[in-house]
Amino acid sequence: MTGTPYFEFLILAVAGISVFSLLLTAGYVLLRQDKRAERVRSITMQPEEIGRLRQISAERAKQLRHKVQARVKIMRTILGQFRLQQAAASRELKLKLAAAGLRHPAAPITYVFSRLAMSVGAVLLVTVFTTLSERFESSVLMQVLLIGIAAAVGYVLPALAIRNAAGRRQQSMSDAFPDMLDTLLICVESGLSINAAFARVAEEMADTSPVLSAELALLSAEIAFLGDRRQAYTNFAERTGLTAARTLATSLNQADRYGTPVGTALQVLAQENREQRMAAAEKKAAALPAKLTVPMVVFFMPALFIVLLGPAMIGVMSM
Repeated sequence: MTGTPYFEFLILAVAGISVFSLLLTAGYVLLRQDKRAERVRSITMQPEEIGRLRQISAERAKQLRHKVQARVKIMRTILGQFRLQQAAASRELKLKLAAAGLRHPAAPITYVFSRLAMSVGAVLLVTVFTTLSERFESSVLMQVLLIGIAAAVGYVLPALAIRNAAGRRQQSMSDAFPDMLDTLLICVESGLSINAAFARVAEEMADTSPVLSAELALLSAEIAFLGDRRQAYTNFAERTGLTAARTLATSLNQADRYGTPVGTALQVLAQENREQRMAAAEKKAAALPAKLTVPMVVFFMPALFIVLLGPAMIGVMSM
């Protein structure tokens, strides 16, 4: 039978692959390092070792802090030469950066310096390119125009980046705000104080919306340490920049001032936010047919015409 050698070869190949897999598995099991001893050693680490690691981390943090302070000092000196320190100290800029999640004290100085540095860098780059490039020949007016455009682009790019970051952050918080209000209402109606309710909601929202969770945790800390809840609510609304946050702050301030139940105000706000979210979803659904018109005309209609008219055209051409 002619197929017998091939059948025997197939059996030998399968057997060889099986034996090789078995040997490979056994070697992996035997040669694998046992990490249980390392885990036990890390758990039962001596207090001296833990203290040494903490000291090393503290020293590294101190060195990093010194480096950051040195860089900030240099940037502050350069901005002082251009009389731009007042721009870095404006409250509007701090709120804009806070809306983008940048709350470090050096963030305004870094932002203003980055705008200046990118503008100067773009001007130098365009100047070098127009001077050294042999293919680029234009009038002095055109070179000045290109340099001006480069300076404007370098100056605007950091502002656009901050605006986009703030927009994405606000959109993330806005999507999770109705759920946050529902959870906050449940916590308040269960008997928790407003501070404990915000802390509890911050823990619950850590997975679904980390950005809103961080803002709520900061709000809870401000309520505990500032001693003025109205100021904490106002700071929360200014940091987030959300209309819903401003409404929440106003409602809570009015509840504190006039002694109205907080649960009632939260219930009304939660209902309004749910209705707004549903209205936004319906608006997007209503705008979907208009948005699909161009893709259908560009991609779907040509394929449909080819399928419908292609056979007829082939038949006409073959006659």
